[in-house]
Amino acid sequence: MIRRDTPLCLGVGLRETTHRRSLGLDFLSIPGWRVRLSAICIRRLAERRQPPGWPEAIATGARNDCDLLLPTDDLARQYLVGQCGFPAHRLLDRTASNAPALAQTFLQETRRHPRRWVILVSDEETCRQTMGSLERAEGFAEFFTVQELAEATKAAPSSQLAIALGARAEKWRALLKAARDRELFGVSHHQTAQLYAELIVAGLLESRGFNPLQRDDPPAAWKPVDFPQATAEFQVALCLHLLSSLEEQLSLRLETQGGPGTPPMRSACTPQG
Repeated sequence: MIRRDTPLCLGVGLRETTHRRSLGLDFLSIPGWRVRLSAICIRRLAERRQPPGWPEAIATGARNDCDLLLPTDDLARQYLVGQCGFPAHRLLDRTASNAPALAQTFLQETRRHPRRWVILVSDEETCRQTMGSLERAEGFAEFFTVQELAEATKAAPSSQLAIALGARAEKWRALLKAARDRELFGVSHHQTAQLYAELIVAGLLESRGFNPLQRDDPPAAWKPVDFPQATAEFQVALCLHLLSSLEEQLSLRLETQGGPGTPPMRSACTPQG
């Protein structure tokens, strides 16, 4: 991706960091979305101790009874070792091809260190999928439980979701930027607003225990931040589509979970921008 003689290569869905820019990458942000680090741990049901919270276990490294499991995540490593000063020798670097494999590795490391907390640190989607794989694993619920570290939602850093390309590909970056700003948020802003609204509402309802997309592995709660590329027309369209999508999903929920007598769900969805 960064060599001068290679064809154009794009990395879609990568997170933008200063370190990656120093390696020769450039980034075109995907408007409205950031990816947050998260941390989860497995606790034995017979264990009386409670897992440490994010500040004491990760942000300060004050706990000496914690080891951090990293599934080949350069962003997590840079944050932990660089900003937090976490001891590198207490980081367990592991490679896993998918969430079930990572869940198995996570459980093995937990069993291998019965007197220490083994904490998985990765992006929130990886953590969420790993939690789901563990909870569905045969026999897991009889002896273990898995949970997110306290205060992780408030304290964990986040990075912009982006498309990565070589820093020398100035013309391609300009072309992609024009397509993003003029097409997605210009000519086609109604379609883009509808897609964003569906994702926001799906994430909101899933976070409250309702799976509007009817998937075995529902999406994490997408969190809108801001849309600096957006026109006023897009923002109005987004609000209208949010209301329409929320009304549709709530009507479906009433039909499938108790009929018209079910009390309405309170919405915390406040689009920004």
